[in-house]
Amino acid sequence: MTTLTAAPMSDVDHVNVLAPETTTFRAVARHVTHDGCQFVFREAVPGPAQRLTLVLEGHSPVSGVVRWIVTDRAGFAFDHGLDAEAMAELSNRSALVSEIELQLEPVVAND
Repeated sequence: MTTLTAAPMSDVDHVNVLAPETTTFRAVARHVTHDGCQFVFREAVPGPAQRLTLVLEGHSPVSGVVRWIVTDRAGFAFDHGLDAEAMAELSNRSALVSEIELQLEPVVAND
C-alpha cells in the first residue's frame, strides 16, 4: 500500500536508474487528467510498461502503466479513469505536498 509523503520540489535535482530491488518511487504529479498524468520522479525512475499503484486518501487505489520515460519524467496512464474528486485530490496533493509514493506491482505471468 502506498502513502503520500512531503518533499519540496527543489529536491528533484537528479535521477538514478531503476535498481532491481526498487519497489517504491517518489514523484510529483503534473498535468493530471481523467486518463492519466505526468510524474516527475525524485530518485529512481521506473521503466516503460512498468505497472504502478498509488493511494489517494479517501479513494480506492489507483493502478496504471508507465507509457513513456524522458529523463526524470514519465507519462502514466490510469487503468480506470479518475473521477473529478480523485483528480482534484491528486492535483492538490502534488501542489501542496509536492510528492507522492508509488508502489511497484508484482508481475503476473500469463498462462
